Amino acid sequence: MPDRADLSALSVLVVANAQDDVANILEGLPESLTIRLVDEFSFAGISAELEGIRPDLLILSSESARPEQISISERLAASTQLPILWFVERDEENLAPQAIRGGVTSFVVDGLNASRINPLITIALERHKLVSTLQGELQKSKDNLAARKTVERAKGLLMQTRGMSEQEAYQSLRSTAMRQGKSLKSVCDAVISLSDLLP
Repeated sequence: MPDRADLSALSVLVVANAQDDVANILEGLPESLTIRLVDEFSFAGISAELEGIRPDLLILSSESARPEQISISERLAASTQLPILWFVERDEENLAPQAIRGGVTSFVVDGLNASRINPLITIALERHKLVSTLQGELQKSKDNLAARKTVERAKGLLMQTRGMSEQEAYQSLRSTAMRQGKSLKSVCDAVISLSDLLP
């Protein structure tokens, strides 16, 4: 994805069926952008275009946000991991929080104006980058915690079945991992799997 300072290098998919919205969005985008337009707000239609151009940003525009559209945006966010900037004229059902929780990066109500497009794109790109980083760190923490639990369980099994001390069990697992050229977690997984097979 291009750096924030170089919006001109972006590839954008715009989903809008109101001609005024399309005109406003296009007027606010740099001419050098690669832009593809879609006028049908459907998962299948948008996904097909996404496959074709693999854009850096998805811009949605609709009169209002309906529950079925929120569902589509959630599926798009999950399947593409793209920043999504969504313009709506009104949000009578207060679906903005649901859209954001579902993966929409920026949800703008009654704010589609050509002069605001570039700043809003910059915000959406930066917010997406920040959220992606935080999600990556959270996943890494979860993976580390799961690995520690696996190691603790494998150590406990060796201590119980072989009468080892905690230090001896850990050293045995570590030595096995180094000898076999495997990660400590994979060796611990194997120990646990073997113990599950025993009567």
